[in-house]
Amino acid sequence: MKKIIASLLLLTLISVSFSSCNKYEEGSKFTLLTKKARLVNNWETLKITADGEDITELNLITQVIISDNGTYTVMGKFLGFPTSDEGKWAFNSSKSHVIFTDNGGDVSSYEIIKLKDKELKVKITTNGIEYIHEYVEK
Repeated sequence: MKKIIASLLLLTLISVSFSSCNKYEEGSKFTLLTKKARLVNNWETLKITADGEDITELNLITQVIISDNGTYTVMGKFLGFPTSDEGKWAFNSSKSHVIFTDNGGDVSSYEIIKLKDKELKVKITTNGIEYIHEYVEK
């Protein structure tokens, strides 16, 4: 009887894990980490595209630190000068987007395309231009 209950619990856990991991277009097929645990990280820019054109060499964003306490820091360069931004982050209700609110009150919502333990890919459309940001764990 104990084996049957243990097997049912394991089967339920696996089923829930599979159904919750396929939320993102390029997401993990299986993980025991929560979405928050996967998002909280020190991310380094791998690639940025604007309407499919690689603009990574502009080095606008070089690092994004997403903290467990709901804050974030973005570091980068603008016209060759170091720049940074800080604020708060949160998931939307379906956890399909991550919303950043900077300390000045400006809000940006990024659609999550890929959220793995060491990989993050998000999309935002600004002024009619679709930007895709790809990050890897730093």
